[in-house]
Amino acid sequence: MTWHKLTFSVTVSTGEDLGAMEHMSEMICDVTEAILNGVPETTVETFDKVAYEISAPNENDSASFTTAVSEYGHSLAVNITKQANRMDIRKGDKVLVTIAKIGGKD
Repeated sequence: MTWHKLTFSVTVSTGEDLGAMEHMSEMICDVTEAILNGVPETTVETFDKVAYEISAPNENDSASFTTAVSEYGHSLAVNITKQANRMDIRKGDKVLVTIAKIGGKD
């Protein structure tokens, strides 16, 4: 049998309610254990530990910045090259994008 460590990360905003964060983390662990208990033995023979760790997000995990919208033909675009390079984002990577208008035209 070969052991592999499977890790996933979830970033959420909960204000200052650490108790809610811990409760949600425990629920995610319970669901993960239920899933692992229900898979065929040929997929997962056994698992050792399902646990959570609460930590502040790494500063390289996200970026928030202000930029202007450009126009290329019939398309609108924003330049994220500097932030993408810092975060090691490459063509084809999936990203979460949030957009908000911050004022009128200049």
